[in-house]
Amino acid sequence: MICPTYAAPLYFFFSTQVPPLFYYSHIPSMLVSIALGVFVLLNNKGNLLNKIFFCITASFALWVLTDMVLWTNNSSDIIIYMWSFTDIISASIFTFCLYFIYVFCTKRDASFKAKLIVAVSLLPVFI
Repeated sequence: MICPTYAAPLYFFFSTQVPPLFYYSHIPSMLVSIALGVFVLLNNKGNLLNKIFFCITASFALWVLTDMVLWTNNSSDIIIYMWSFTDIISASIFTFCLYFIYVFCTKRDASFKAKLIVAVSLLPVFI
């Protein structure tokens, strides 16, 4: 279903039907998260916490990007397709945050068994 009264967005993001405040809230947060993640990663590439933090910020930027597509499009095909990715990206953000907290608190990497338990519990989300 396509809403015929609204114009299609330009490049999946820019629509005249969306208030400008939406772009001021999404685009800067996405750019800042990417810049912060890259800065932390390049500061010390060998540190596991830096790699996990970069994964968190990259997942957040991807989530913001999909949220922008969801809010600006009027085609139900695109919206339904992007909704399927939103839950996967959200689950990855929460998983990376949990992993970051574990590594930060214990000062060591999680065991293979713990990673396997988390991966199996996330399997329904990815399927």
